[in-house]
Amino acid sequence: MISDGKVIGLSQLSEPKDITTMDPEDAILWLDSFLFSKDGLKPTAEDLSLRFGPSSPTYGLLRKELETLFSAVSDRDEVRLKFKLWTRNMNIVYGREPEVGAFLDQTYLITLVKLIIYLKLSEGDISINSLKNVLSGEYFTSNGIANLIEEDFFSWILDSRIINETLEIAHVLARELSKYNISDIDEDVFKEIYQVIVRQGERHRTGEYYTPEWLSQLTLLEAVKILRRHNKKSTLKILDPACGSGTFLTNAIRFVRSEHEELPKEDLLETVLNNVIGMDINPLAVIIARANYIIALGELLQVGKTITVPVFLSDSIKIPTVKKTLVSKVPVYEIEADGVVLQLPRRVASDRSIPARVLEALRNASNEYRSKRNKQNAMKIFENKVHKILRKEEIKILQITVQTILSLMDKNLNSIWIFMLNNIYAPISLLQAKSTLVIGNPPWIVMRTIENKSYQNFLKEEVLAYGLLKPKQSDLYTQIEMATFFYCRCADLYLKKNGLLAFLMPISVIGAATHHREFQTFKKPRMKLLHILNFENIPDIFSLPVCVLYARNNQNTRYPVTAVRYNGNIRKFRRNEKLDVIKGELATEEYKYSPPTEPEKSEHSYYYDKVKAGGSIYPRPFWFVEFNIKQNLSFDLESPPLISSRKVQDVGKKEWKDVTRSGNVEGEYIFVTLLGKDIIPFGFVAFRPVVLPIQVEQTRLNVLDSDALRNNGKPLIADWVEGNQRIWEVRRTDKSEKTFPRVIDRLNRYNVVTDQDPSKQYVVLYNARGANAMAYVLDRKTIPPIRVGELAKLENRQFVVDITTYYYATNDLNEAHYISAVLNSSIINKKVKPFQPRGKYGKRDIGIRPFMLSIHEFDKKNEDHLQLARISKECHEFITKHKFSKKGFKSMRNEALKLIKDKLSKIDVVKTVVK
Repeated sequence: MISDGKVIGLSQLSEPKDITTMDPEDAILWLDSFLFSKDGLKPTAEDLSLRFGPSSPTYGLLRKELETLFSAVSDRDEVRLKFKLWTRNMNIVYGREPEVGAFLDQTYLITLVKLIIYLKLSEGDISINSLKNVLSGEYFTSNGIANLIEEDFFSWILDSRIINETLEIAHVLARELSKYNISDIDEDVFKEIYQVIVRQGERHRTGEYYTPEWLSQLTLLEAVKILRRHNKKSTLKILDPACGSGTFLTNAIRFVRSEHEELPKEDLLETVLNNVIGMDINPLAVIIARANYIIALGELLQVGKTITVPVFLSDSIKIPTVKKTLVSKVPVYEIEADGVVLQLPRRVASDRSIPARVLEALRNASNEYRSKRNKQNAMKIFENKVHKILRKEEIKILQITVQTILSLMDKNLNSIWIFMLNNIYAPISLLQAKSTLVIGNPPWIVMRTIENKSYQNFLKEEVLAYGLLKPKQSDLYTQIEMATFFYCRCADLYLKKNGLLAFLMPISVIGAATHHREFQTFKKPRMKLLHILNFENIPDIFSLPVCVLYARNNQNTRYPVTAVRYNGNIRKFRRNEKLDVIKGELATEEYKYSPPTEPEKSEHSYYYDKVKAGGSIYPRPFWFVEFNIKQNLSFDLESPPLISSRKVQDVGKKEWKDVTRSGNVEGEYIFVTLLGKDIIPFGFVAFRPVVLPIQVEQTRLNVLDSDALRNNGKPLIADWVEGNQRIWEVRRTDKSEKTFPRVIDRLNRYNVVTDQDPSKQYVVLYNARGANAMAYVLDRKTIPPIRVGELAKLENRQFVVDITTYYYATNDLNEAHYISAVLNSSIINKKVKPFQPRGKYGKRDIGIRPFMLSIHEFDKKNEDHLQLARISKECHEFITKHKFSKKGFKSMRNEALKLIKDKLSKIDVVKTVVK
């Protein structure tokens, strides 16, 4: 059913689509996903996502089926183990504990991938019997692809209790996929649906999940050009340590094939497999990357040789540590296996010719024990397979590992461990056989979003070890971009001497942020930054502006560095097009890059350490309120009824948006504030009422707990604070529990509330975030009353500064207006740009930066200073009297800037704004 342009009435759909906002062709395609009215469809990434992604009827129906099946087997030990191990991996990917729904989403997509690759490689038999071998991976193994599908986390759907229902799901998918000409697939058709499904779980991740095709090609070509300047002939060994769905890998395969096209097919296959390698910690990404790798190999699959796709499930930045056994003193790697430990001799892991044979021996022993339940025979099979390739002491260690695996089999916990052991070998072996080119798109995750404590501790230690922060800067750790550590770590672990590293990075890492300054030195490991591709002027590539950094190891960085800025308008729907199609629309300009530098402390303004941030009035629904006046009912103005403000929901954190507080509070605890977004040049949008447990003293604001409030005879505000505390204890994070045991501790961290001095009559306020500073002078004695209902007003409200603003308080009106004029000037805003961080919408984060400039202390005898104060007063009066045509803060800001354009130009010509 379609109503007002929206499809409704389909209970299976989990994500409705508004077709009025869609491209006409996409809307028709999506509607056809309900009908599959055509045969012979061309398989593209966009088409697959619309017909099988979260908005499709196929997804809606089959996803619910999977939910039912998982409920039926989730109590089984082996299924529980697989989910537990998947959770461990995804905890790192998501930065927090993943939900069951994400596990089922990935199971759905993995099943789809298996079927597409099967239909691509086979003659298309979709009978139930054939599909069982496809889902188990036996079809691929028997046809020479050893590891496309393994006994992994997602094999739970093959549990004997649900196998028949699973095969019905597979049959539905295969039947609908047969509408495509699957044999025509020659690209990564999974990238769009992969991104949509993964995005549902990775809410904290700010980067993207795959790289646009044209950008991947451009990045690789530029890397090859740099490498070939020094070495024109040797085969390049290419590693992507965060390969995602495999975009860089498939382009690398095409490159290697083109460079060695004269080789016999068998030698060419071997060259590709040995020199194009990927890793990722996301199991979904790994299987898709393997599938894309196979597609890119094309006819090379037909040379008659069993292949192992060199794409591994592994954490490329956290390598197992080496330990020595007490008995044999042999160095080993250890992997924890459901309370027990599996050991791998280091030499076995490091010699690339051995691991596959050892793991095959483990599989044979496991299969023997599964069928005969004879541990002695199983052990003999293992020993016979490995005695010629291993030393005696190594065999003894692995015998213990075999015994452990057989014991796990007795508890139905065996099948996943050989898969885990296989993938743990990958980063270890790559440490020995390093790469000429390490390339890719590392995870873009700000450290504060990673909730896994042990992983957080590992990252913090490594960030300090790599010198990305100095020890005294550890408080900046939460702001560090994980991509910077990934860059250094991968160069250190995997790059050959004089090798090249080329990563897509958020452009903020080469900006002015203090926490990225050490990264820009490229000192550990020692690297020479050679070249930068800057794409900040091309919108819609990623959610944040992107650059590509090329660096060679074992050399020193010297600035300036040659950079190329790309300009163009490449829309998101064209992200999968090839570089040949796109490059005609890209304009370039070369420039020299040096890291932006902030002024030295000696140059900072007199006001630098006198300007402060406001109070942390969080969580917003606890403190921001509106009056809950019922029509035709009276109320007591001294303790009016309140409810959490709906207007503040758009600026609060989403995890608190569903919280609503209501009740009565004594009127003296109702204050007013302004958010950064409420400030316009020389004015404001509207005051916001807040309830705060604050006692106003002569020169400070004292934050009281509920006991102190009751002792003061204020039970209503005490009840409000206690209600906030109860919700806080239930919903706060583990970190907040430790840092802020009481919700009022959050409010007054670093004494940001108590340090506010109500005796200072004038408060200069400006926004903490944004491209430009906009300042307003508040007079505490002229704060307008708050309207309560239709007729009543609360008079004489005290003002509390919020953390989204910075402020300077004074009793000198001229000084306040002098500072306001300076902050609103275009001179100051231009001068701070070089050391302002960059975000999606350009420069952001103003903070204390204006006062890093040499802004003079106000001098009441200086005519220039007095002139600036007069201009500010005129602007304030003008803005106060003006009736704005629209009420939104953006339109009011723009309108205000137009109104005072001439007056702002007068500020800019005053020469003593800065030294």
